[in-house]
Amino acid sequence: MAEQQDRPEPRADVGILVTIRSLLPNLAPVERRVAQAVLDDPQGVAWRSISELARTCGTSATSVVRFCRAIGLRGYPDLRLALERTFTAAQAKRVRRNRRQPSGDL
Repeated sequence: MAEQQDRPEPRADVGILVTIRSLLPNLAPVERRVAQAVLDDPQGVAWRSISELARTCGTSATSVVRFCRAIGLRGYPDLRLALERTFTAAQAKRVRRNRRQPSGDL
């Protein structure tokens, strides 16, 4: 139980990428490499397996899970879901914005 108290709370209100950026300076070097890979290509990471991400970062799947826990998630599946939600929300926002703009085709 003490381990859970040390973990930061997930900040769903600000998004996973903002959470990762804010925690970046406090992460261990290996976790920072994983964080940077996520920040550099969040959409790509959302579709990669944990093994692929670990290989890209030059680390192990265990280190990727450790990174996920360090940012307040339970594991890699939660990271992938959070990243997918980020892109789904961004896509929905673009659709709403495009609907509000007049098309000019009259």
